[in-house]
Amino acid sequence: MLSHIAASFLALQLRPVPQSDAAARPATSTRVNAWTEWGTLRAVVVGHAWDAQFPPTQPGFVPAANEEGGASHLEEGEPVSSIVETSGAGAVIAEEIGWPLGPKKASTIAAANAQLDNLARVLAERGVEVSRPDRMDWSKPLSTPHFDVPNQYCTTCPRDVVATLGSIVLEATMSRRDRYFEVNSLRPHLRSLWRADKQMQWKSAPKPTMRDEMYTPSWWGLTTDERYARMHDYEFCITEEEPIFDAADIMRCGKDLFVQLSMTCNQAGIDWLSRELEPQGFRVHRVRFPYDLAPSHLDCTFVPLKPGLVLTNPERPILEEDAAIFRANGWRFVDAPQPDNPSRPWASQSSKWLSMNVLSISPTCVVAEEQETSLHTLLESEGFEVIKVPFRAVYEFGGGLHCATWDTLRDDDMDDFFPAAYGDAAGAENAPVSPEPAATEVAARLRGGGVAAAPEKTEKETETGYAGLESRADRAEWTGIKEELDEARLDIDGHPVMQRWETPYMGSLAAVATSKGGRVLEVGFGMGISASAIQAVDAVDEHLIIEANADVYSRLEDFAATARRPVTPIGPALWQDALDTVPDGSLDGILYDTYPLNKEEQHTHQFEFLRRARAKLKKGGVLTYCNLTSLGVLKGKYDSWEELFRETQLPKLIEAGWLPEEISFTTARTAPPADCEYYSHDTGLVPVLTKQ
Repeated sequence: MLSHIAASFLALQLRPVPQSDAAARPATSTRVNAWTEWGTLRAVVVGHAWDAQFPPTQPGFVPAANEEGGASHLEEGEPVSSIVETSGAGAVIAEEIGWPLGPKKASTIAAANAQLDNLARVLAERGVEVSRPDRMDWSKPLSTPHFDVPNQYCTTCPRDVVATLGSIVLEATMSRRDRYFEVNSLRPHLRSLWRADKQMQWKSAPKPTMRDEMYTPSWWGLTTDERYARMHDYEFCITEEEPIFDAADIMRCGKDLFVQLSMTCNQAGIDWLSRELEPQGFRVHRVRFPYDLAPSHLDCTFVPLKPGLVLTNPERPILEEDAAIFRANGWRFVDAPQPDNPSRPWASQSSKWLSMNVLSISPTCVVAEEQETSLHTLLESEGFEVIKVPFRAVYEFGGGLHCATWDTLRDDDMDDFFPAAYGDAAGAENAPVSPEPAATEVAARLRGGGVAAAPEKTEKETETGYAGLESRADRAEWTGIKEELDEARLDIDGHPVMQRWETPYMGSLAAVATSKGGRVLEVGFGMGISASAIQAVDAVDEHLIIEANADVYSRLEDFAATARRPVTPIGPALWQDALDTVPDGSLDGILYDTYPLNKEEQHTHQFEFLRRARAKLKKGGVLTYCNLTSLGVLKGKYDSWEELFRETQLPKLIEAGWLPEEISFTTARTAPPADCEYYSHDTGLVPVLTKQ
């Protein structure tokens, strides 16, 4: 049976928790519950390195020695602090013996086990129940009707083999022949969980044949240049012959599962997961990282740390269209720093980015490798407690802290952290908008065909917003002005055109513009924030984007080349010159968000567009617009959005040809930083104009 670490040594019993925490915890009969990567950890399996073998060469895996690397050693009976890490052995091994077969060196296994045991102790001292896999003889050869391997591998990384998805434990197909039966070391614990928890569902994906047709051996011979040339093909060493996935290609965020297309997970595997799990209430999303030329497992590339925050790999950015759902819902990406110790053991087949392979204990606490001090500093600046443990001796065995653990019980639930991608027409039910009572009231009055008498306006003394615009005689000058762009903001001609904090607000606008699906026009590409949100909506068939600035338009063309849904860039041209290329009555939705090109039109430029754009919509089509450079000023003068809308927007909308019953609005939360030049309010206006 799966052996538990002695209670006398590790105090496995759960610690008493505060009442507020205890109330949220699953019932004591619950043994399987984990919906996220960050819920408070209650039970976990920590791998071990006993009987580990060198992985054999095979169509799905061609190991090679790292010439710069060494190995970790610990003599029997010595404490974990006595581990010695050498360097340079890889060059000698590669030259004199090549890749070895058979068992790993006893002192190397001992070093890894010492650090794994230490991790188990640290977790148990935090009140986590810790279990370990069964020992198995991995030296035995494996033979099936379709393949043979001279030995198997180890059970250091249970994360690769099984995934806890809510109350489901799912056994992965696995992608490598030597890991075909690795799950057997976990089966005793699986049976124990299943017997104890009547709500647990135990599922196993179809076991693949792993015959030769399932692989593309020639992929291993491609040069780096050839792989770069093909990086957007997303074709690796496995074919689409059978569904394939390792469990470590999955990241959990409540209702939403993000699955990496990789050399250990094919599209057929993602499709299988979708069909199997979506009836259970999950939403399964494919994610791709084109600059990772040999992707394998998601936890060294894209690590959700808590709601709204993902630790990302600076050398492997997510494809922008796959990032759209995160940006639409206000999630923030923070790049992991370069590893403080980038060297790898000579037999490690993982990358230097095991440095970011952290294990979350709770939304405010993570475990990280002790030598990665730059990462510690970053995480602490984000408000995390960082538990530092030695773990480099485990790297040779296939993973880091996240890889070497399988969480079976966390305090979390099937929450929806991505509502913006699933909003309704006005974004009022599921999208991240917060209608104020006044906004709802005025919308109802307007839809009824009349406008209530306006109460006496009360101007406020507060001055807010941007006052830096100047006169510009020729709008066309805007096309040739160089952009200044970084991750946080876009400036043109010294003006703050867009900033990253706008992401959730843009998601609310996009939810309105895409609520009818079909053909959607966006005017103004900017940083691509709202474009990414529009791309995340499955109901969108075509996405037209008008952009005036030449630098921004160049990025728009790049965006269009890799977009998930068809994008038609129009420009570089002012919308005044480009709109007539769009046929009347051809659009289901419009999102207008351009920057005022001069001081004179700061508060009014949208109304010229709204007058001409109504004809472009189909009957029932919907339009929304944004002018934060205006609203940032105006909201400082009005006590409510209802008053502001009635005084500054409604008369102009009716003048532009919109009927009162077609006009409504809601609001969305905003969180601009204190130093934002143009906006300082905690909500933003979301107009909803529906053509009748």
